[in-house]
Amino acid sequence: MDTLTLAVYGKEKIEFENRPLPLIPSFLSLIKIYAEEFQSKEAGSVLMLETLSTQISVILLRHLCSNYSLERFAPPSSEERIQKTIELLKDCYDEKISLGDLAAVAQMSSYHFLRLFKNYTGKTPHQYLTEFRIEKVKHLLISSRLSITEICHRCGFDYGNHFSSIFKKSVGLSPRDFRKKS
Repeated sequence: MDTLTLAVYGKEKIEFENRPLPLIPSFLSLIKIYAEEFQSKEAGSVLMLETLSTQISVILLRHLCSNYSLERFAPPSSEERIQKTIELLKDCYDEKISLGDLAAVAQMSSYHFLRLFKNYTGKTPHQYLTEFRIEKVKHLLISSRLSITEICHRCGFDYGNHFSSIFKKSVGLSPRDFRKKS
């Protein structure tokens, strides 16, 4: 139920007041279908029962009097969800982050997340992260005496020809030449 309350209210824990629920025709209809499906045990019954359970649960969540009314709740916009993933990328730029991880944070499918992220930023999450990491590398090359290898590791890159080519393509100089010039 926690994931349903998160989807409906944006919170995992909701406390409800103990009040009678008005019997809504669509709710009663779903209960009847659930009971019939439970007794029939036909092929696909498990899936059907799970789907009906979700529908029944959402109706209950919508109509129960809670400590967190739907009028006060505005689900996060797509823009807010994308911004949350950008913050994650900036906070965890030195770690491996998958598209699935980012989509989960945004509470979207990977496909939908990727499309919205690119519309919002003009870049894929991978491009965005790579550019952010390159900026961190440039800063450390200028401001520290760390080795290029150490800087790469601190910024989430594996040192090697691949990094050097990415850096050179982005900046126009090799990391070593960039450091000398700066």
